[in-house]
Amino acid sequence: MSTITDVAVGCIDDIEVAALVNPFLTVVAQPTYEMDSKAMELLPRRMNGFAGPPSTHLLPTELIVRRSSLAIAQA
Repeated sequence: MSTITDVAVGCIDDIEVAALVNPFLTVVAQPTYEMDSKAMELLPRRMNGFAGPPSTHLLPTELIVRRSSLAIAQA
């Protein structure tokens, strides 16, 4: 029989419900405003026919460890 300490659960994006469910979900928080801003900066170039190579834009993320993976984080 498994227990809550046998499994760790995490998700991408720190949605509001992640801190409300039991156990609280461990998440990788993404800078959604900055992602949207960068997309809106780049989109017009593509729409206007820019056919250059794809580019990579690294934005900061944050791992927020909550109870859904706390047992593993403490191991």
